Amino acid sequence: MPALAALLLDLDGTLVDSEPCHIKAHDIFLKRQGISFTQQDLLNNIGLGDGDLYTTLAKRAGRTIDAAAWMDEKTEVLLDMYRRGELPMQAGAPELIDQAKALGWTCMVVTSSERRVAAASLTAVGLAERLPMRICLHILRRTSGRRR
Repeated sequence: MPALAALLLDLDGTLVDSEPCHIKAHDIFLKRQGISFTQQDLLNNIGLGDGDLYTTLAKRAGRTIDAAAWMDEKTEVLLDMYRRGELPMQAGAPELIDQAKALGWTCMVVTSSERRVAAASLTAVGLAERLPMRICLHILRRTSGRRR
């Protein structure tokens, strides 16, 4: 059997406990928008994309929204929380990385989070320098009304 050479690590739920932060960021953002929601709405969205959540809640409120813009605004709320130190690291994460590196393994983060969110998460918990290699979600941004 070939020797292992790398450890691929998920970010959310593995290295950081981000779900409580996401729920709080949704709560803050949606209240700013005047959108009614339940805690169950937010819990049902765990592991799913925010666009569908926002579209569903807005439709329920009789509003039409730019879901991508709302997602960006909620992400800014989330990033502010991370900068304030509200993101906890999962127990054992540093030890796991240390053990893998001691074995000579390459460690890499593989996440469905946007690169800017992944970078902020890792910086917030002090793992950014230890995990510089990352595969992240890439979102095409709108420019002049066109997707690129």
